[in-house]
Amino acid sequence: MKGKAMCHEHAREIVFFCQDHSKLCCLSCVLIHRKCDQLDEIVKVFRQTRHDLQALKQSLIQLQSEADDIISEFKKSEAVLNESIAKISSEVDTIKDRIIKLFEEAKQRLISEAKQFKTEEVKRIENKRDTSFKVKEELNKASSMCCDVLDRGTPSQQCIYSEQMKEKRKTIESIIDDQRKIKCSSTMTVSFPKQVTSLIEMGSNSIKQNFDVNKTVDTSPIRLLSQPKPVTLELLVSVDLHTTGDDDEEPYLTGLDFLPDGRLVSVDNYNWKCILLNERLQRLGTPYKFNTKPCDVGLVTRCWCSRRKHSIVQLSVDGDLLGIYPVDMWYPHNICVFKDGTRLAVSGGAAEAPKLYLYKISPTMS
Repeated sequence: MKGKAMCHEHAREIVFFCQDHSKLCCLSCVLIHRKCDQLDEIVKVFRQTRHDLQALKQSLIQLQSEADDIISEFKKSEAVLNESIAKISSEVDTIKDRIIKLFEEAKQRLISEAKQFKTEEVKRIENKRDTSFKVKEELNKASSMCCDVLDRGTPSQQCIYSEQMKEKRKTIESIIDDQRKIKCSSTMTVSFPKQVTSLIEMGSNSIKQNFDVNKTVDTSPIRLLSQPKPVTLELLVSVDLHTTGDDDEEPYLTGLDFLPDGRLVSVDNYNWKCILLNERLQRLGTPYKFNTKPCDVGLVTRCWCSRRKHSIVQLSVDGDLLGIYPVDMWYPHNICVFKDGTRLAVSGGAAEAPKLYLYKISPTMS
């Protein structure tokens, strides 16, 4: 208690306690608190404060324990954070190695198929070449024989040979025509699915992290888990929806959703149909006919239509407004977003002019 029994204001020994102000006082402080009702000497309040001090001791011990728990929790959180950060590189490398392995396997398969195709094509080319050589030999012999018959043959010989060669010529012409019809591939190309090209277009943004202060960091690879940001919409395709031969009314699309391969599924509520569309919004196959009116296909998240404003409104999961995007149609009423977040389909329009639009979604550059 050395130095602790001194008044901080006057540097004199504490000898009183003011109950009215809960303040320890020295002789100089007494001049200020002399009118207080309960100003007692320290020695007189000792007995009643000893019990309080015991309770204070227990509360301090309890707080100390709680502080230790908090420190332990922080240390644990720091350890988990360090561990999760340490895993980032290894997890990304694991996915990278898997992708490289897939590409390497695909490459080997393509090379094997290309070699097999080349073998078959070379065989066809050689067969065509051999046949052509044989035809040429026959033509050379016939041409030489024709010259000899013309120069030294008798009239009867010339007549006989002429008639024989007419039939042979037809045979040779038929063979040559067949040879012309046989096409041989001289080049080979390779194509990549849109999922791969889209990943490349995204660049380093293809891998994101989700930061959660209440949980460990989720480093699941190749996921778009960051907080949503405003985007830019670029119109790719727009089509007017018209009635077809089996439609009773103008099309009215009440449901849209993308398949994993990028095709678009839509339901026509007025005509009781399910329609499959390609990336150019062209119909594929024959629509499926329902027995009742279909209403929807999938659930839209993060975005919602604003029909009376003729625009699309982008919202966060918390309901914050991220952006408003006018669309060139009356009353847009249904949308869907492709799972990789790169494409958006919108249907709507007035009753007499229904429309369907496909947009490219790009992150807004800061």
